[in-house]
Amino acid sequence: AVQLVDVPVYWWLLTDASGRVALGVLKDGSIYIAKALQSVLTMGGVTLDASWSQTGRLFAVVDSAGRIGIELREDGTLTGKIEAAEVVAARGSRADLDTRLSVTLTDYGYATRYVHGEWLLREPRLRIRKRQMSEAQQLVVAAIGDSWTQAGDRYCKTVWTGLKAASAMNGDAGPGWVGFGFYNVGGTGINAGVDSTPGVSFSNGDDWAITDYNAVPSPDICATRTSVVGTSITVSSGPASCSAVKLFYVATGSGSIQYRWNGGGWNGLALSGAVGSLQVATLTGLPAGTWSLEIQTVSGTCCLAGVDVQKTTDGVRFHKLGGSGSRTTHWAAVSASDWQSGLAALAPNLVVVCLGTNDQFGTAVATYKAGLQTMIDRIRAALPSTDILLLAPCENQSVSVKTAPMAEYQAAMFELAVANRCAALNLQHVFGDAAADYAFGSTRPWFSSDTIHPDPQTGGRVIADAILRVITSL
Repeated sequence: AVQLVDVPVYWWLLTDASGRVALGVLKDGSIYIAKALQSVLTMGGVTLDASWSQTGRLFAVVDSAGRIGIELREDGTLTGKIEAAEVVAARGSRADLDTRLSVTLTDYGYATRYVHGEWLLREPRLRIRKRQMSEAQQLVVAAIGDSWTQAGDRYCKTVWTGLKAASAMNGDAGPGWVGFGFYNVGGTGINAGVDSTPGVSFSNGDDWAITDYNAVPSPDICATRTSVVGTSITVSSGPASCSAVKLFYVATGSGSIQYRWNGGGWNGLALSGAVGSLQVATLTGLPAGTWSLEIQTVSGTCCLAGVDVQKTTDGVRFHKLGGSGSRTTHWAAVSASDWQSGLAALAPNLVVVCLGTNDQFGTAVATYKAGLQTMIDRIRAALPSTDILLLAPCENQSVSVKTAPMAEYQAAMFELAVANRCAALNLQHVFGDAAADYAFGSTRPWFSSDTIHPDPQTGGRVIADAILRVITSL
């Protein structure tokens, strides 16, 4: 008979009926093989096969049917089933240790919680705490993403409102980015800002092109251009007590504009700079009270991206940088140096990245992961002290062909969060286990009827709540 015997210095031994040791694994990790072991040694129906004719194998424990129970390979790998007392204890009431660990750990090794690394959001925590102590402080947030972010009422506006509240930053430091890019011919689908004020309109939307949408190195990778002289963009309902309005444009080598406040006198501005580069100009003459800003083309081709509206007051400023339909590949494709300079000009302390829904329809997971890594690298290079929160969308209910389940994109995002020391939030755990749990028309209708977007009044509120809890610990 062959016996497995547990003795103090061994994890286990393989012995015959007389107690002679053929094979043993010591507790220091060493493997003992009896000198008497030849090419093949049979003990009670179990065979120790040490034949060198089997490439890559030093020996194997084989039963009479030829099934391998334990084998030691030439590279030092030992395969088989070992049940030491500590392993048995560690598996608890589960069938094996893997079953127990897989409940709380992914294959990659990070915890299967809905949030990872909230302690890495150092800047928001510091700034919120300073405001709670009535100390002077601003928090600047930039939310990067696709249509989930582009439409401010889906979650951005609620997060911005929550951060302005007395329980968080207790103040308004300006509406931030107001984007001029739009995705529908005729000047509709405008990116604009986190709120409806300031609003954006075009004197003739048909004069402005959509070819620069998700394609230029502005902060939201969008802009609009025209060569029609005399056409204009108006930013209306600007708040009082602003400290600066900065115009972002892409230089074309020929453009010039004029601008005016509240219908007053015109100020001229040449849109200078290397062709294709992103430029920033602070507009002069900003009124102290409420305002409207009209920008009119004078000559050449003008490519205008948006304005950053700032206040010096304590509180939060929120840059909504969403391009409808955008994928990680769009963001990674624009000029790194120009996009970084634009983001640095906005000076966020926290960048939230929410991408994946559009990537799911045509972008391989590996490509998505590489694009997201590029974005993280660029943010860190431009703003070394800025914190990053990666926001993984939940599975949608679209019946269109998908490249991979959303779970694979979520896993890729979380792996990057761990590797790059970013915080991450998985909306799948917040919404439900399956898309049917929160689908439009279900008992918990948190998605819109288009099956792609969260409903602003339900799913949007859930997203905002999860973000605010991670940022503020409220």
